[in-house]
Order: sequence, then structure tokens, then C-alpha cells
Amino acid sequence: MTLPGHHKADNIMYLRRKEEAEQSRHEKHWSRYVFLHERPYRAEPLQRVLFEGGPSFDQPATWQLIKAVWIDSENVREQGQS
Repeated sequence: MTLPGHHKADNIMYLRRKEEAEQSRHEKHWSRYVFLHERPYRAEPLQRVLFEGGPSFDQPATWQLIKAVWIDSENVREQGQS
């Protein structure tokens, strides 16, 4: 629910998080980059990290990130059904 007159604050907050996410991606802070995205939208940045030059699958940190995103996810089965 949004309150009348709060769109400017919401937009500023969104733009700030977007900037922080891109900064984290540039600095290769993968966990921060993924978790700056809202919960239902974390799968796409996780895929981006894993398949576009992020950490390799033989690193424990990679599997910890995958595990953290999975555990924090909601309604995983429903997300692919539309």
C-alpha cells in the first residue's frame, strides 16, 4: 500500500538501492548485490552473478549464496507458473 504524496520518497529509495546494487556488482560483492533486490526478484540477479563472470561453482561462497537465496525465498514453486 502506498500513501498519497509518498511516491517521491519511494522513488528516491528505489533509485538509491539500484545504485547500491550496481556498485556492489561492480565491486564484486555478490551477496550484497543479490540481496539488495527484493525477495521475489532475487533469482534473476543470482543467475546473472553465476553465469556472467561471478564466482565459480567450486568456491564454497558460491554455494553459500545459492543456499541463502533459496532459504530466503517464498513460494518458489509458484514463481515459475504463470
